[in-house]
Amino acid sequence: MTRKFYQVKLCSLAFFAENERIGAEEAPLNMQLAMILTAFLCVLIGMYPKVLFHVLHFSPVRYHSSTPYHVVGVIQLFLLAGSVFMAAKTALWTQEGIVVDFDYFYRMTCRGIV
Repeated sequence: MTRKFYQVKLCSLAFFAENERIGAEEAPLNMQLAMILTAFLCVLIGMYPKVLFHVLHFSPVRYHSSTPYHVVGVIQLFLLAGSVFMAAKTALWTQEGIVVDFDYFYRMTCRGIV
């Protein structure tokens, strides 16, 4: 018996693929509150990183994330990563086939034992 395995490409499937078989429901209230708190903390630490730096062991940290050097570096990083992803997007879609990875040898060994 042959099994078909699908290569899963997380980025392309999570953000660009559509799946009509999956139906999502609204998250429960406790999950929504946790997401709201996390989003608030992300914005707070992004705008005022000193809030986080005061918790560290070495309190007098001199880091300024809004300098032109840091801003240009982050923009370059995102533009390069995005352009590489867009250029290789056709290779990232799923393809049918057997993925010969460690699990293949594991399955063959276990099949022989069983």
